[in-house]
Amino acid sequence: GWVGEIPRLTTAGLRWHRVKAHRTTDPVTGAAAVLVSEHDVHELHEARTRLAHSEARLRSIVEGVAAVLWEVELPSGRLSYVSPQIEQLSGYPSTEWYDPQVWLARIDAEDREHVRCSLSEQLAAGRDGTLEYRLQRADGSLAWWRTHFRVQRGLDGRPLRAIGFLLDISDRVATEERLRVAELVFDHADQGIFVTDAEQRIRYVNPAFETISGYGAGELLGQTPRLLRSGHQDERFYAEMWSTLRRDGRWRGELWNRRRNGDLYAQQLTIRAVPDPHGRSTRYLALASDVTEQRQRADRLQHLALHDALTGLPNRKLLNDRLAQAVRLGRRESLGFALIALDLDGFKGVNDTWGHAAGDRLLRSAGRRLTNAVRASDTVARLGGDEFSVLLWDIAGRHDAEAVAAKLLAALRRSFSIDGHTVQIGASFGVALYPQDGADAATLTVHADAALYRAKSAGRNLYAFYTPTLEHEAHERNRLEGALRRLLDGGALAVAIQPEVDLADGRITGAELLARWPDADTEAPVPPARFIAVAEECGLIAALSEAVLQRALGLLRAWQPWLPRGFRLSVNLSPALLRQGEAQPLCRRVLAGEPALAAALMLDLPERGLFAEDAATWRRLHALRALGPGLALDDFGQGTLPLAGLREGDFDVLKITRALVAGLDAEAAQPGLAAALLGLGQALGLPVIAKGVETAAQARALRALGCTRALGFHFAPPLTPEAFSGLLAGGHKLPPS
Repeated sequence: GWVGEIPRLTTAGLRWHRVKAHRTTDPVTGAAAVLVSEHDVHELHEARTRLAHSEARLRSIVEGVAAVLWEVELPSGRLSYVSPQIEQLSGYPSTEWYDPQVWLARIDAEDREHVRCSLSEQLAAGRDGTLEYRLQRADGSLAWWRTHFRVQRGLDGRPLRAIGFLLDISDRVATEERLRVAELVFDHADQGIFVTDAEQRIRYVNPAFETISGYGAGELLGQTPRLLRSGHQDERFYAEMWSTLRRDGRWRGELWNRRRNGDLYAQQLTIRAVPDPHGRSTRYLALASDVTEQRQRADRLQHLALHDALTGLPNRKLLNDRLAQAVRLGRRESLGFALIALDLDGFKGVNDTWGHAAGDRLLRSAGRRLTNAVRASDTVARLGGDEFSVLLWDIAGRHDAEAVAAKLLAALRRSFSIDGHTVQIGASFGVALYPQDGADAATLTVHADAALYRAKSAGRNLYAFYTPTLEHEAHERNRLEGALRRLLDGGALAVAIQPEVDLADGRITGAELLARWPDADTEAPVPPARFIAVAEECGLIAALSEAVLQRALGLLRAWQPWLPRGFRLSVNLSPALLRQGEAQPLCRRVLAGEPALAAALMLDLPERGLFAEDAATWRRLHALRALGPGLALDDFGQGTLPLAGLREGDFDVLKITRALVAGLDAEAAQPGLAAALLGLGQALGLPVIAKGVETAAQARALRALGCTRALGFHFAPPLTPEAFSGLLAGGHKLPPS
């Protein structure tokens, strides 16, 4: 037989009929026959077709979605279906999943028991449910899965099956984790964070930014960052910032903003444009750090790098920078300026007498006086030690610079009160003018130093302007300094002895030791005033003085058998050593253990180097006397030391100047002055010695005025030590009668 469905064209249209055909025998004729029956099954056929299409569509959907569909029969719990996607998601064949124990074993151990219990409980109760858990893939990696199921019930209400789906939610979980971390970072970051929309309105702020700005979130949201502007940056700054941001998508910089309470703060800001899927910037993410402390610390470090730590004045680096700026501006605007190099005179003595703390206070006071004496646009710098420099901007010429230099000098000449002590110092200034004395910073500096040296050489406590001849003088000074160092290192200092005689009978009563320095380059003797000035300037005066004192003691030791009673050998003592506090330590070191020789020594101090107001000088003089040598006020009669200084100094003898002696046989007025000085010496109980006596007439005049002792070419020129030894040993009188 045959059974099938065939279409039939009927009056109602094309219809599907079910046809059955089978062989049979005609009961009447007995002939073979085929029995055919036909039924209209069109509605059933259409229903089956629709069902097949629905199943195909469902299969396509099931196989096309990323989810895994599954079905469990209830109450047995047997897995009756799992979609093929399970192989792609897990890496295991779908057939292995029909064993529930295998499925449970692949769930991560930390989640397994919870999933088993929850699923069993919900299915047993016929409840829908959702579970999320980790499952190990075939490659060993862990994946997060989410399963959701619904329970289907029969007509009697009993659960028949559970149908559900599985989704791999690993990406979602990772994204959520990143969001959680981002939220933690956002909420707990020390750095301020805010987000704006395309119109720059603030949409999100974190707590750190609220703390930094002082504004609460409610006050910031909907506002623009202009709320924080301080006015320190102009519109051009912000225009350039946004131009960079639009071009590069990023901007980083530092700016000053204002907090809610009005305080300014420095902010390090990084802004990034956040594009949408179409590349348009719809958000701006800003990271803001309060760097006020760092900025203040950097400013302090910058200040320390450019300023003197003791006085707070600009240091050499900042002075050089400003000097270079002045040169550039002066060249561009045709403006002049002046550079003053200055040293304090007498500072070392303060340092040595009252200590470094007092010296520091003196430097600070001197710095304030200098600053107060100039304009705010000028620069007063401390270069180190007692060296300062002043840059006077927009100086028309020498007259203006001289007026300021005089003002500065007067400010430093006034006495200072340091730790209850009255301190008197001075200063020497060297002035160089732009552009006439130099067209660049280096040249001006060298020329100001050369002028400073000229001021020191001229007697200190004054100012000098640069002249072209100073370059040669500076070169010569450097040459002499090098030669003097070599001389002292070699111990080849030469000396001469000038005898001092009694005017009554020509007896030798003492002598002066005169240092002699033949210049090896020129073979001519260097004048003592010249090489003493060089020694003081370059810091060799102590070494030179020690060499002279050692030579003097050696000669006294050799002459001891012939020394007359009361004989004293005079050596010059630099006032610089006295002011700097080095004289007493030097003499103590040289005279140690030689009391007899110390008593035969006389220290000559020039009147021009002493100041009556300098109490420290007098204390040092008394300390020198305590070591044994006598003290002589040399070049007496210059008028620089008042009577109080004569009393304070506790001198043993006065020596009148050569100028007074030279005029004794020339002008009638001079004997009167010489007589006055001699009378003053007698009134003070001090013997007076006349220096530079060159004629018999001068000797007679001095004797007539009551002077008892003298020295000069009239009696004898400076002699070699050997020649003077012969005079002492022979008991000679000068001049020979």
